[in-house]
Amino acid sequence: MSASRYDKPQLALGRLIPYDHFRTVESFEMGKCGSEVRAMLGLKAPFMKTLSFALPWDGIIYAYVRRTAEFDEFCRRGGFDPDGAAVYLNDWDDRFNLLVESRDGKRDVSCFIDTGEMRSLLERCCRIPEQRRPREENKKKS
Repeated sequence: MSASRYDKPQLALGRLIPYDHFRTVESFEMGKCGSEVRAMLGLKAPFMKTLSFALPWDGIIYAYVRRTAEFDEFCRRGGFDPDGAAVYLNDWDDRFNLLVESRDGKRDVSCFIDTGEMRSLLERCCRIPEQRRPREENKKKS
C-alpha cells in the first residue's frame, strides 16, 4: 500500500467493473453466485443529487460485482487472490476511491475512479426496485 492515500493511479472503472457486472442488493443476505464479490458504496449528498433515481438517505449502497479478468489481475497486483475479496467505492468529492480488500482483510489495492464513470455505472447497472424510482425532485418537475 502506498505511503500516501493520494498516491495511487486513476483507472477506468469500466475495465475493472463493467456496468453489466454490477448489481445492487438490499443486503448481503441476498444470494450471490460464485463469481461475485461484495461491494459497498459510500455516496455523499452532492453526488447523490446528480443521479436520476431514489437512494437511501445515508448514501450507503450494497452490491455484488461479477469479477472480470481485469478485476482479478488488479487483485493479484495487490498480492492476493480475488476470490472472496470485498470492494469499497467511496465518494471523495472530486473522484471516487476504489479499494479492493483481500478475504482476510490483510491486503488491499486501490485506485481512483472518475465521478462520471461512477455515475454511468450506477445509472446503467441492475438496481433493486427501490432504486429504480425517480428521485422525488424529478417527480415534482414532471
